[in-house]
Amino acid sequence: MKRNLILLTVLLSFGILFSACKKDEKTTTELLTYKKGWVLAEATSSPAYELANGSFATNLMTDGYLEECELDDVVIFADNGAQTIVPNTLCDFGYQGETAALWTLVEKNGKEYLKFQIPFFYDETFTTYDAELEECEILNITDEQLRIKFTFNDDANPAKGTYSFTLTYKHAK
Repeated sequence: MKRNLILLTVLLSFGILFSACKKDEKTTTELLTYKKGWVLAEATSSPAYELANGSFATNLMTDGYLEECELDDVVIFADNGAQTIVPNTLCDFGYQGETAALWTLVEKNGKEYLKFQIPFFYDETFTTYDAELEECEILNITDEQLRIKFTFNDDANPAKGTYSFTLTYKHAK
């Protein structure tokens, strides 16, 4: 009996020791507000998105949906809810300057959503970024990566339908 009590005490001591050493996990806000911001690393569409020229884009970064000048735009989230989009390479079209917006986190049905201005969405005239905050499901967020999914109905697209864009961001340098 005494031996069992000693063994139990040792096991409990190790359990307390290891649980006390566990790092506190960062909140989503703490992870999002990386000082240098986020840059797009991957962008896919499901199903393939029909482009104006009749081709289809599954990989939005390489199949013609995004222009090369849009691939290095930096999105910075501040802990006060401010969002800044910084275009590093200027495009021949669309909005060329740094712009400010707001962002927020929303929880629905046990899932976390990020509402923010998506950098490569422009208004109808391509003279400014689309001001609408898009609601994106957070699939994964870590110290190194933000992975979100934006699902929408596109009635203007020739193929018409529901699309999901999965966007993966990494830390800007």
